[in-house]
Amino acid sequence: MKKILIILLVIVLLILSFNIISSLNSTFHADELWQKAQELAGNSYTLVPGKRTIIIETVTDGDTAAAESTTTAYSFHLGDNGEIVTEQISTPVSFDLSALDFDISEHLGDIQSGSNVKILTLTSMDDLPDFVDMENVQMFSMHSDSVSFDLTPSRTGIFFEEDRHKLTLRKMRGTKEIDGINVSGYAFKYSITGQKSDRTKGVVWLNSETGAPVMQEISSTGLSMTGSTDTVKHFGFKTDTNQFFVEKEIEIMSISVPLVGININITTTTIDEEHWNY
Repeated sequence: MKKILIILLVIVLLILSFNIISSLNSTFHADELWQKAQELAGNSYTLVPGKRTIIIETVTDGDTAAAESTTTAYSFHLGDNGEIVTEQISTPVSFDLSALDFDISEHLGDIQSGSNVKILTLTSMDDLPDFVDMENVQMFSMHSDSVSFDLTPSRTGIFFEEDRHKLTLRKMRGTKEIDGINVSGYAFKYSITGQKSDRTKGVVWLNSETGAPVMQEISSTGLSMTGSTDTVKHFGFKTDTNQFFVEKEIEIMSISVPLVGININITTTTIDEEHWNY
C-alpha cells in the first residue's frame, strides 16, 4: 500500500511539473527582438508570390540513380473579383519509349541522363526531341493542375498575436551565424488547429539586429499500423526593406514501411519569386 502511495505521489508531482513548465512557456513575454519580428510580419503578410516553382524528387531505397523528378511552375495574379487566380505555366509530360529499338540516352543530352532510358519526362511538349516520333511512342502521363493554393493573406502563424494561444515559445541561449548573418534562435511548438494532435515543433532564427527571420526548421512524425512518416521542413527567408517572405521551402519526407521493406524519401523544393502586395 505504501509503495502505491509513493508511485501516485510521483505521478502527481510529474504532472504538476509539466503543467508549470507549460504555463511558463505559454506566458512567454515577447522580448524586443521578437517584437521586431512581429512588426515585420505585420508588414509582410499581404505579400503574394507572382511565380512558384515546385520540384519533387522521389528516391526509393536509397537508389539515387533511379530517382524520379518532376518540375511544375505556377503563376498567380489578381482576378476581377479580388481573388487570387492560379495559372499553371509548365506541365511535366511523360512518354513510354520502350517501342524504340535503340538506346536513346545518348540523344537526350541535357534533357535527361541515364542508361538505356525508356521513360522520358519533359517539362513541356516544346522540349520533345526531334528523334521522338509521336507515332511510335506513347504519352502515358500528362500531369494536370490538380494542386490548389490558398494564398489569401491572413494574420496567422507564429508571429501573430491572433495565434498566440496555439504557440509555446522559448528563446535559445547564445547566437550563431547563417550565411554571414548573426542570428538568435527561438524554439517553438505550434498547432494550426490549436490541438496537440497536429502540433509541430521547430526553431526560427532571427537576425539579431533587425528581427527579420533568416531560417526556420520544423519537424513532425506520423505513425500508422504499416509504418512511419518523418517530415522535416526548412524555410529560407528573404528581406526586402520592411517586408520579408519565404524564398525557398525544402520539405523532406521519409516514409518507412517495414512490412514490405520499403523506404521512400520525397524531397519537395518550393521556390517563390516576383512577389506583389495584395
